[in-house]
Amino acid sequence: MTRVSRRYVNRIDHFIWVVRPENIARYVEQAEKLFGVEFEHMHGPTVAGTDRDCYVSFDAGLEFIAPLGTGDPTSAQFLEYLDRYGEGPWGFVFGVDDLEEPMARARGEGYPVGELVQQGNAPARQQIMRSWTTRVNDVREVYVGRFIETEIMFGDMRYNGES
Repeated sequence: MTRVSRRYVNRIDHFIWVVRPENIARYVEQAEKLFGVEFEHMHGPTVAGTDRDCYVSFDAGLEFIAPLGTGDPTSAQFLEYLDRYGEGPWGFVFGVDDLEEPMARARGEGYPVGELVQQGNAPARQQIMRSWTTRVNDVREVYVGRFIETEIMFGDMRYNGES
């Protein structure tokens, strides 16, 4: 399996499906077999104390999310999406070099750019990432808005081994 060792800037970093909690493990297993990739469980092996379950294959650029509660705005948005559309493609994270300029540009175009999804403190974010993945050492993502019936996020993703 090829490991990601560089950043995806000005292109899609990863694609996100939103699914119901009772289906996420089955879909991940099916995707691993279908695409020949490996997913990492963000909160594994349990999801106690979190508002969403999440599996990511950084190597393949694929993610499954299942909202478990409404304790944060992102999980609440995923629940609303499931209620409205059912399981399926939610959107994608578009890779950027740094969040500030793309966020300002999107706001200037009228998009409801949100706050940073991850903890703002770099060492804390990096520690969280190290607890469940060896692929990425830092992530900063923001919700941008809906474009042609697809949710968009910007992501400043720092992959391990990048030059």
